[in-house]
Amino acid sequence: MSGVPGSGKTTLCRLLNEYGYRCTSLVEIGISLGCIKGEEADIDCLRAKLVPSQYTIIEGHYAHLMKCSHAIILERGMEDLRRVYESRGYEIEKINENMEVQESGTIYSEALDTLPSTKIFTVKNIGIMDEVVSNVRQILDKILA
Repeated sequence: MSGVPGSGKTTLCRLLNEYGYRCTSLVEIGISLGCIKGEEADIDCLRAKLVPSQYTIIEGHYAHLMKCSHAIILERGMEDLRRVYESRGYEIEKINENMEVQESGTIYSEALDTLPSTKIFTVKNIGIMDEVVSNVRQILDKILA
């Protein structure tokens, strides 16, 4: 599960765990593997050390870059994203960069480098998490069946 920061990945992961899915933070995995130090993630290290079969669902804004069978990309409305970033105290450059990543479809495009389009799902987060959870559960139930 991927998406720009603030798209709702962590909240969704927590809620999926409450429904009995096994969703794990890629940051936690990366720290345990020695691939994340401070704010820096070594993507090549994660790709080399991550064993996808050990995890049902991983979430992180670079999860789509890992060896995975499917990708679910969360997207949030641009004004909602801006409000989230401002509430987090992000600098304007970081706000603009993250918003450009979503607006340009960069995550979807990067996911296409390793997966066919039939294995990539985009879910809109309009701020109603019950709806997001329901949509993602439908996708997961098909994938995990």
